[in-house]
Amino acid sequence: MKFKGIEINAEWEKLDEATKYRLVENSSDVNVLTEIFKGLKQ
Repeated sequence: MKFKGIEINAEWEKLDEATKYRLVENSSDVNVLTEIFKGLKQ
C-alpha cells in the first residue's frame, strides 16, 4: 500500500494475503489522485 501513498498500520499485518491483495487492487493510488486534485485546484 505504501507504493500507492497509503500508510499501513498493525491491522494490516493481521490480514491474510488474499485480503491484502484485494484491498490493494481496489485502492486508488493516492499519489495519482493528489496530482489530479492539484490540477483541478489551479
